Amino acid sequence: MTRLSMPTSTNGSKDFSLSSAAKRLKSLLPRLIVSLLLIVITGCDRPALPPLPQWLPPLWGASATPTPLPITTELRLATWPASPAVDEYFQQSIAAYQQTRPDTQVTLQVLPDYGTRLRTLLENESPPDIVRLNAFLLPDLVARGLLAPLPAALLTQADLPPLLQQMSEVNGTPYCLPHEVNMLALLYNRAHFDAAQLAYPTADWSWETLRTTAEQLTDAETGRSGLVLPADFSRWLPFLYSAGGAVTDSAAMSMTINSAAGLTALEFYSNLVLDGMAATPTGLGNAWAGEAFAQEHAAMTIEGNWLIPYLATAAPTLAYGVAPLPTGPTGKATLAFVTCYAMSARSADRTAALALIEFLTNTERQRAWFGLTAALPARSALLADWTLAYPEQSAFAQAFPYSYPWQFPPNFQPVVDSMNDGIQRIFGGFVLPASVLAEAEATGNERLQR
Repeated sequence: MTRLSMPTSTNGSKDFSLSSAAKRLKSLLPRLIVSLLLIVITGCDRPALPPLPQWLPPLWGASATPTPLPITTELRLATWPASPAVDEYFQQSIAAYQQTRPDTQVTLQVLPDYGTRLRTLLENESPPDIVRLNAFLLPDLVARGLLAPLPAALLTQADLPPLLQQMSEVNGTPYCLPHEVNMLALLYNRAHFDAAQLAYPTADWSWETLRTTAEQLTDAETGRSGLVLPADFSRWLPFLYSAGGAVTDSAAMSMTINSAAGLTALEFYSNLVLDGMAATPTGLGNAWAGEAFAQEHAAMTIEGNWLIPYLATAAPTLAYGVAPLPTGPTGKATLAFVTCYAMSARSADRTAALALIEFLTNTERQRAWFGLTAALPARSALLADWTLAYPEQSAFAQAFPYSYPWQFPPNFQPVVDSMNDGIQRIFGGFVLPASVLAEAEATGNERLQR
């Protein structure tokens, strides 16, 4: 019988590597059993593994922390103070933009006294790259060389109504991209109309209907006025336009405000206050017309759709309606206030600034904006969505066909100031409308000839 033998080493001794391993395992077995029993009995977790060396690649699906891209572009966006909700909107918009452009850092500058500081801000050696502005200021800023032109294709892609495209351009060149519009309309207190058994305002109302109804709604005992009217050029302008008048000629070379139509409109507007059918905000103890309406000191007011979010906070239970402004001797008219984004002529990176302007005015951003502010969107395709969101305020959206721009030639603010002061003096009985129009005409012609 053949006997199996263990292999021998070259020196004749038997190889004991296997047997020695078995002996080691046999000696360790009791310790292993005791350790396992302790784990089961105590419920202890498995012993912690030693950390992996840093030079080993990540295991079991772990991913390395990505290295952030270096900031290569810095932009500054300037705007004016608003509500906390609006401030939060801008912060969220900037965060969303920076997610798509991780190499770009956008800083928001919210500046008090923005309207008076904007020109100085843009004249600085290091102005903000993008400014949000009222389109009223656009011609003056362009004339001073403070804004950079925008690509014409940008306005084409923005789907703007003709009025807004006109207000975005100076001499046919686009300089800002609109993102919101506010229209003037007639807001009325439903409860006051119901108590007086009067029909609500409609698109068929005339100037005389407005005057008669305001007289019927005025209550001397309670101090309530039928209508609140400020000494404000912008609130009077729709009456000028619906009377067939104009501020300047079509070429903006000379003033035409001092006309028969201008006198008719200014006499009608001022007589509402002088004859007691309307009152000024200060006459009612309020800072502005919207506040007087919210506190029910007036049954009607002429304001823009910026009043909607204000009323939601200041008078949440107020039942009100919105109607077009009354028709004048030659037709209907209202005023459009446009806010847009423009680019500084000194922006260091115009390509990046344009990209941010496009983002801030895209469909998603405009839809979020009108949901917050009730401002009309600049994009025509979104007007139907706005009407669905604010069906009872649809008169604002329907006013585009008869709207006039709140915008004039460069350096026109002195004319506005002259008219505001003149209307206030008419209300106080210190001057006649004809004198105010003559003064505004002289001031305007002096400015237009510069």
